[in-house]
This record gives sequence, C-alpha cells and structure tokens, in this order.
Amino acid sequence: MKKLIYTIAISLTVLSASAQKIGYINTQELLLSLPAYEEAKIELENFAAEQQKEFEVWAKLYQEKENKYVAKEQACQKDPANCNKELLQNEYKKVMESGQKLEQLQYDMENSIQETESILINK
Repeated sequence: MKKLIYTIAISLTVLSASAQKIGYINTQELLLSLPAYEEAKIELENFAAEQQKEFEVWAKLYQEKENKYVAKEQACQKDPANCNKELLQNEYKKVMESGQKLEQLQYDMENSIQETESILINK
C-alpha cells in the first residue's frame, strides 16, 4: 500500500513538473517601460543636481580658503622677517579641516543619493 502511495505521489509530481512552462522576462526592459520609472528617474536626477550645486558652493568656499593660505605662504617666503609662523600654521590647519569637511560632505551626499534611489525604487 505504501509503495502504491509513493508511486502515485511521484507520478503526480513528475506530471505537474512537466506541465509547467518555463519563461524568461527581461526585467530591465519591463522596468524601463513603466511610467513610474521615468518619474522616479527624473526625481532622482533633480535631487542629484541639487546635491551637486550644494557641493560646488562648499568646494568654492574651500578653494577660496586654500588660495588665501597659499597667498599668505608665498608672502612669508618672500619676507620671512614679517611672517607669523604660528598664524600661518593655524591657517594651514583650517584649510586641512575644511578639506576634510568637504570630503565628508561629498561622502554624505553620495550616500544620500543612493538612499533616495533606493527609496524611489522601492516605491
């Protein structure tokens, strides 16, 4: 009796497996055809453009600080007697800190863009 039940179970499994059809879906093509995808893409591009503008403002401020430091350093090289080395060192530290903050800002912005992309995809 057990052999009969096992035989029937195996036969049904084989028959049901052979009745299934296998198909392939091009998910990228499907995704690109969705109207919501275009909306999300535009929203992400706008968000990334805003982040880029903000980064450029901070980068410009950093560049101005760096240029001021370089000018002071060159002035000190031309006239070492009138150079305040301690003040120059403080300026250098400020420029380095600004550079590190700029790098952190860039990292945070990239993460923010990735998070926004993830949110838009999962909508």
